[in-house]
Amino acid sequence: MAVVGHAAVRSRVMGENYKRAMPALRLKLADRGVLRPGAKADLVLFDPARIVDRSTFAAPKALSEGIRLVLVNGEAVWEDGKATGRRPGRVLVSAGTADAAPSPR
Repeated sequence: MAVVGHAAVRSRVMGENYKRAMPALRLKLADRGVLRPGAKADLVLFDPARIVDRSTFAAPKALSEGIRLVLVNGEAVWEDGKATGRRPGRVLVSAGTADAAPSPR
């Protein structure tokens, strides 16, 4: 990759990291918005060439295709085309109270 191309990719990635971190920084949530050991991260792994939205007005609950893995707080909640049954999410109610309320079940 050319130096200019590498710099552009690095700049774009750094910009995305900054955009992801800003809400967490604003709310003073030190363990959110970053990818590092011990942080609580939500990630979606997908293949952009294979992702397809199958839902319609007639079938609004039809699942999308192409999403390989969904992690919430670092735990897999969607894997191999189905839900894992885990529900590690938490409702963020205000600055500094990330663990104030469990996710609705």
